Amino acid sequence: MNVLTLTNLYPSAARPGHGLFVEQRMVRWAARTGGMLRVVAPVPWFPFRRGFGSYSAFARTPPREERKGVVVFHPRVLILPKIGMGLAPSAWVAACEPVLADLHRSQPIQILDCHYLYPDAVAGAELARRLRIPFVMSARGSDVNVIGSIEGPRRRIVEAASRASAVIAVSGALAEKLRSMGVASEKIHVIQNGVDVDRFAPRSHTSAEKPAEGRLLLGVGRLVRGKGFHVALEAMARLLPEFPDLVLVLAGEGPERSALEAAARAHGISDRLRLLGEVPHDRIPSLLWQAHRFLLPSFHEGYPNVVVEAIAAGCPVVATAVGGIPEIVDPELGDLASRANDAGALESALRTSLRRNFDPAAFARKRDELRWDPLIDRLHSVFERAVAGAA
Repeated sequence: MNVLTLTNLYPSAARPGHGLFVEQRMVRWAARTGGMLRVVAPVPWFPFRRGFGSYSAFARTPPREERKGVVVFHPRVLILPKIGMGLAPSAWVAACEPVLADLHRSQPIQILDCHYLYPDAVAGAELARRLRIPFVMSARGSDVNVIGSIEGPRRRIVEAASRASAVIAVSGALAEKLRSMGVASEKIHVIQNGVDVDRFAPRSHTSAEKPAEGRLLLGVGRLVRGKGFHVALEAMARLLPEFPDLVLVLAGEGPERSALEAAARAHGISDRLRLLGEVPHDRIPSLLWQAHRFLLPSFHEGYPNVVVEAIAAGCPVVATAVGGIPEIVDPELGDLASRANDAGALESALRTSLRRNFDPAAFARKRDELRWDPLIDRLHSVFERAVAGAA
C-alpha cells in the first residue's frame, strides 16, 4: 500500500521534537505492513533564519529530507500568522498540490492520510478530490477542542469529514466531541497512541540518573498557559509545609517561561523550580525514571503521549480529568484533579497521590495494553477499507 501523510505535525531537522507522535505511528505502520510511506509536512514561509524564535525554525526547515527511511517534503505556505485562519486551507492546497501531483505521477498514492483537522485535513479533502484518491483524517486534540469551537472552521471540518473514508480520533472523548459537531458516528474510529514499551520500561537507576534532591514532580510539554504549569506552582506552594522536599521540574520551552519564573518568585518557591528547556525525546525516559510523580495540569487535551509514556515508565500520574486523560489514568495509576485551572483541585489530587503508594504490577499490566502493534493493525484495517471502498 502506498500512503502519503499530510500534516503540519511532523519532526524536521529544524524542529526535531515537533509532532513525534505522528512520526511514531506512521513509521511503525510502514515497518509492520511493508507499505510505502511518504510525508508532506508544510511549514509557513518565513524569510529570516535567525533571531525570530520558532518562526526562524520554519526558515531553517529543509525543503526535503529523509527521516527514519521516510522521505519528507516541506513546502512553504504563504499565510499571515494569527489572522489568516479562514484562508489557511486554500494556502495549503496551493503550496502542496504541485508536490502531491509530482509524487502521484511517480508512484500513485493510494490513500491520503491527514493528521490534524484544520487546516490540514480540510486542505487534504480538496487535494484528494483533485487527485481522485480516498483520504482519512485524524483528530489529535486542539483541532477539535479549540479550533472546532470556532464556527467557520468547525463547519469546514464537518464538511471534509462527510467526504472522508474515515475519521480517526485518538480518544473516546475526542470521538464524542466529533459526534457533537455533526460528524457521522459510522465514520469515526478510535485508535489511541501507543508507546515503545521496551524503551520506557522501568529499570534500576544508575548513579548518574538518581535524583540529586527531593521528590521530583515532572512536567513535560510546551510552556504555554493551557498546560496549567502556573497552577502547579500554586498547588505546590500550598503543599510544601507538608512535603518540604518537593521540586517541580519542567522539560519544555515556550512563551510562558518568564511568567512561570515570576510566579515562582511570587509564591516564594524559586528554589523549588527547575526549567530544563527543550529536552530531546530520547532523554524523557531517564527523566521519568527519576520522577516521583508525573504532572500534567492541562486545561484541555486529546490523548497526551506524555501520560502514556509516564505510565509505561512506571511513574504515577497527577493530571486534570480532561480529554482522553481519564481513559488512560485509572486509580491504580494516578490521581486526577476534578477541575482544570483550579489550584485547590490540583492540590487535593497531589496530596492524595503523595500520601499513597502504587503497585508496580498495575503499571506492568497497563504497559501491555499500550503496545503499538495492535493499534497499527487497526489503523491498517481502516486504510484497507478506504482503498477497497474507493476501488
